[in-house]
Amino acid sequence: MGREKNKTEKRRPVSGIAFFLAGIFIICLSLILSNCGKSEQKSIELGGPFAIDLSLAPSEEIGLVVLVNPNGNHPSLDETEFTVEAWVKSKTATLNGSIYSRFSSDEGIALYIKDNFPKFTLRFPGTATGTDYIVESDAAVSEDEWHHIAAVLVDENHSSIHQDCTDRCSTTKTTTCTLDADCPIGETCVTDAETERPHLDIYVDGTFQECATTGSQFATKRCKTTKTTTCTVDADCPLFNVLECSETNSTTCTVDADCPTGETCISVDTCVSMTGTFDKAFLGRMDVALDGLDTTTRFDGIIDEVRLYRVAKTEAEINATKDRELINSGEFASDDLISYWSNNIGKGSVTPDNTGAGYNGTIWHCVPPLIPPDCTERLSDGWVRGDWP
Repeated sequence: MGREKNKTEKRRPVSGIAFFLAGIFIICLSLILSNCGKSEQKSIELGGPFAIDLSLAPSEEIGLVVLVNPNGNHPSLDETEFTVEAWVKSKTATLNGSIYSRFSSDEGIALYIKDNFPKFTLRFPGTATGTDYIVESDAAVSEDEWHHIAAVLVDENHSSIHQDCTDRCSTTKTTTCTLDADCPIGETCVTDAETERPHLDIYVDGTFQECATTGSQFATKRCKTTKTTTCTVDADCPLFNVLECSETNSTTCTVDADCPTGETCISVDTCVSMTGTFDKAFLGRMDVALDGLDTTTRFDGIIDEVRLYRVAKTEAEINATKDRELINSGEFASDDLISYWSNNIGKGSVTPDNTGAGYNGTIWHCVPPLIPPDCTERLSDGWVRGDWP
């Protein structure tokens, strides 16, 4: 009897444990079944650490994002300061192509990579193709590694910060030149851009790399259509398309009777700075041919966290926010932030402008040099985990 009692007593804990484990299993199974698929779906719906991998487009095509607001032009950069930032990862040994570009006629801006070296171009009107002012990083991007790139137009004398940043030959980058004759044939000696207001700066991974001249092109404004460089007000420009009263320069008239006695309602060109307004911009594609690259250049890499500001960010300001998203931050709420593409949707073929300004992007893949609406294939499976720092 004692042995049977002992056996019974020994079995009870085993039976209790079995029932306990069975209960846990049933509860867990019900939770698993009730939440099956929801975790990943929730992550996608609410966004997350995603990025756009344009190298996932078919090999013979170009992956690109067209940024456009159907209700208006792409945000104007009509100031003498602005900043463009992005995180990129190369998926090839030698990366070429545009990160962000926007052009109208023969003028615009482009942040891009050529032979692994980040570069920024500011193109001014003046010739059939415009005049390009280019700043190039001294640091290259490496394959399969994230790099942060920032291009800045800065209206400040940086002689005490970036001393002699471009006292060098334009291609070989020796620092001994004082005039063009000191450089190899075909090169120019670019000097003292850090003192020019404004000038171009470029940063890689939060570190200043180089500055370059803007050719003093911001010294005067140009008429929007004729591109002359002598205007200071609209009235200095030829008659064209903006209705103003001939003397008071009111812009509310539609007929002569709307103007004061003796004045007429005339159409004039507008006096604007170079960077004007643009109907669209691109991620991953050159908008125009420049610096030896063209609109068929394929960007075999990942683009994430693209930010556009109307101010010149300093090195400290770039480093303060480059390693984190801007959502719910003071910088996100600032009027200085024009557009922000965090690229965190993770599904579909649309990436929104997170500022709410409406300059949303649609992801396409096109046979060069076609772009929408001439190509109609959307790249809906170009999302990857954006594991940038």
